[in-house]
Amino acid sequence: MRVGLIGLGRMGEGMSRRMMKDGIEVWGYRRNYEKAQEAYEKGYVDGVTVDIDSLVSQVKQGGSPGIFMMVVPAETVEETLNELLRFCSEGDIIIDHGNSNFKDSRKRAERLEKLGIQYIDCGTSGGVFGLERGYCLMVGGTTTAVSVCSPIFRALAPGMSAAPRTNKWSKATSPEFGWLHCGSSGAGHFVKMVHNGVEYAMMQAYAEGFNILHEANAGSKYVKEGDAEVAPKEHQEDYCYDIDVAEVGEIIEVGDGVARASGLENVMSSELVELPNDVFGMALNLEQDNVGLVLFGDTTRVKEGDIAKRNGKVVEVPVGKEMLGRVVNPLGQPLDGKGPINSSKSLPVERKALGVMARSPVNEPLQTGIKAIDSMVPILSLIHI
Repeated sequence: MRVGLIGLGRMGEGMSRRMMKDGIEVWGYRRNYEKAQEAYEKGYVDGVTVDIDSLVSQVKQGGSPGIFMMVVPAETVEETLNELLRFCSEGDIIIDHGNSNFKDSRKRAERLEKLGIQYIDCGTSGGVFGLERGYCLMVGGTTTAVSVCSPIFRALAPGMSAAPRTNKWSKATSPEFGWLHCGSSGAGHFVKMVHNGVEYAMMQAYAEGFNILHEANAGSKYVKEGDAEVAPKEHQEDYCYDIDVAEVGEIIEVGDGVARASGLENVMSSELVELPNDVFGMALNLEQDNVGLVLFGDTTRVKEGDIAKRNGKVVEVPVGKEMLGRVVNPLGQPLDGKGPINSSKSLPVERKALGVMARSPVNEPLQTGIKAIDSMVPILSLIHI
């Protein structure tokens, strides 16, 4: 089976990789061709094209009907669909994996039916975790079209092993694999709307809970500053708590000893960030919507979707005579099995160097024994050659 995938963002790439793993040939298109080419070079798609016209031609080689998947934001679905329809023909199938309004999906299905093109609305849940865990799919469309595309849905869905079966003796059905044919056109996006409503209610509840934790120490501020604006009206002493509410983010990209994380809005430059599996990161590139981390530890154990937790302190290492003769990692943690390093002082890894006048003078040159190197050390080394 060969499909055309429009939209190679984080979710689209994950979906492509799951389908390829299941033997489906995936050709992709993204408006930013350089990004699409990067996905191809990483092996996330079988091929990419420069435009939708070329994508349709590639997928429909031999004259067979094509299957095209749109993984684009809801506000661009209509524009993308109109562009795709310029090159599609009778018998083709188009799957909308976005969060379109179910009423719009019905209208689009009716419109395409007149052209002999099948339209499937597929609510897709999974986000960045979908690549590893699978995507929960809520499908709306004709039985014929859904049956043709069922290998795609099976490849994307979590699969039977994702959860224990309720009745292990019954015949397996598609919902147990993680996808459901919800009904006719619009039904998939209707169920996704209900799904999102439940999800957003849960998120609101979490947010209110976090706000309670965040403001739990409001009484101490009143006691200290007399600020009645933010303090409880009565018994302020009962609202003095020391609760550690850590700021956490999510790893969105990993590669070559570095990673990018989103959600760490207040992270400081050079701050230590804690990751799972005893891996740490040092915040360096502070972008508007993400932060670059230099990784310390076994970087192969870091993956997209991992939680990144702020430490609140810049990266520092122990210093002093206690470090002499010890074998340590980049964070100053011992690797030689000689126990902890009981140093009373630590210094930041990244800090402003002392001015020239504040430094101790060099009174003993370092000899390497290699004249070509020693001769490049100014004056002091030259004296000893």
